[in-house]
Amino acid sequence: MAQSAKRYMDRHRIVRSCDLDEVQAFLHGKGFELDVAGRDVSRLDVCINCAVLPSLSVGYLQNGTPAVTRSLSDPADYQVLLPIEDPMEARTGGQSILCSPHCALLSLPHRGYWAMGYGRYARFRICISEHAVREQLAGLLGDFPVRPLEFASAMDLTNGFGRRFARHVLRRSPLRTDRALRPACSPYAWPYLHSARAVAGRHRLEPACRGRRNGLRTGDLRPRCRLGPGSPRNGLS
Repeated sequence: MAQSAKRYMDRHRIVRSCDLDEVQAFLHGKGFELDVAGRDVSRLDVCINCAVLPSLSVGYLQNGTPAVTRSLSDPADYQVLLPIEDPMEARTGGQSILCSPHCALLSLPHRGYWAMGYGRYARFRICISEHAVREQLAGLLGDFPVRPLEFASAMDLTNGFGRRFARHVLRRSPLRTDRALRPACSPYAWPYLHSARAVAGRHRLEPACRGRRNGLRTGDLRPRCRLGPGSPRNGLS
């Protein structure tokens, strides 16, 4: 993802504060904790912008300074964290991942995560409910999986579906008009399905993709599975 010093999605501002106590109180209420070294507190510039849709949220987060973020409880959503400029160390599900503008973190439902960000600690966060992902897969395969879906914790953003996904997020991230949120949001959801290493039980993702040179297409998911009336459209930059 291209480097940039600008903020994104200011039309969807939730929090903007340089007060550590205020920020920590807000994040605690959302199930997260923020730790900042004493020497860095004066540079704190927290910005949380987020567009919340049915079963989906797309957000831009920055801390303005190196910091540690951890979940206090296990999130109930699939989350993708895409660093914009600086590296980010993360741990989830017993794995350690070095994230960067070339590698995103995928956090599974009911698994907490810990992340240390450097520089401005700016990143995009895409959250999709577990139910919505299961509905997408059921629409693709004709039945719901019998066990929770497992995905790799790291997403390569330099090629294949990861690159297309990152470009899509970067193009749509400003979300300057509500019109950008109207079409089906399957472009945000399909990389989860396409990148699954295995679907538990008798469901496997690979047979659904077999025989297709380019794997899944966003159009494959639209006819049966819409996550709700207000969802983002396809395309990446």
